[in-house]
Amino acid sequence: MEQIATQSYLEDRLSIADLMTGWIHPDLGEWDQLRNLFHPDATIDITWFSGKASDFVDGLMKMGRSDFKAKHVMTSPVVTFNGNKTIAETNAIVVADHAVLGVGCEGHARFYDRVEKRNGVWKIGDRQAIYDTCTLPSQLGSLYSTNLPFRNIRASTHRLPTFWRKVVSP
Repeated sequence: MEQIATQSYLEDRLSIADLMTGWIHPDLGEWDQLRNLFHPDATIDITWFSGKASDFVDGLMKMGRSDFKAKHVMTSPVVTFNGNKTIAETNAIVVADHAVLGVGCEGHARFYDRVEKRNGVWKIGDRQAIYDTCTLPSQLGSLYSTNLPFRNIRASTHRLPTFWRKVVSP
């Protein structure tokens, strides 16, 4: 079905794109802005966390006070509308490192977001991460390359190796 580019459609599309690119907020320590991307009952499933989005933000706040730092690069989403509900698919690159341990990672993922307009406001209701590739380089070479075992899978079906979960978990 072809979408007609009305002003309302363009405003909705921009609001949803702003939600997806709002993933810069944790990189900047902007916790209230990050929390505001989600509906109160929202859920999220990524490598190190699965549960309520509010608990996820709390975990990120703890992580933000640690030696672990991350940078998220988000693309413009592909959005499929169904009334006041959408699915947004957004490509992401995550680059992270733990300064004290001297380890880092680079991951390429797609976020599948269920986005809903409630009371006239678009927010994320559910975020699922699908990881295309992930590499954990170190000074000794690659510790763990996910190009084969971790390709195109949902976060809930595979978690990071125990060592790396301990590095990134708050």
